[in-house]
Amino acid sequence: MIIRNVQLHAHCRYYGKEKIYCAFLITRVSAMQDSSVPIESVDARGERCPMPLLMAKRALRGIPSGASLEVLSTDVGSERDFESFARLAGHTVTCDHLPNEVIRLTITKA
Repeated sequence: MIIRNVQLHAHCRYYGKEKIYCAFLITRVSAMQDSSVPIESVDARGERCPMPLLMAKRALRGIPSGASLEVLSTDVGSERDFESFARLAGHTVTCDHLPNEVIRLTITKA
C-alpha cells in the first residue's frame, strides 16, 4: 500500500512549564493500492470451464478493492467468460495472449 499526502500536526496544551497533553492528528491521508502489480495470482492452466472463473472468484474475495488479480488459463472460453463476469460485477479486466495458448487475465477489483 502506498500512502501519500500525509500531514502531521501536533496540538499541545501548556499550563505554565508543564505540558498537560499532546495530541497528534494525521490529516489528508490518501492510501492507494498500486493496481498495476497483481497481489495474487491464480494458475488455472489445464482447467476447463467453469473452473478458471470459480477459482478467480474465490481469490477475489481475499483481496481489497482496487487491487489486481492475475489469472492464467488455457480454456478458450475464458476471455469471454471473464469479460462478462467483470461487466456484471463492476470489475475491469485486461486480456493478454501468451505463448502455448495461455491467456493471462488481469482483473482489477471494483
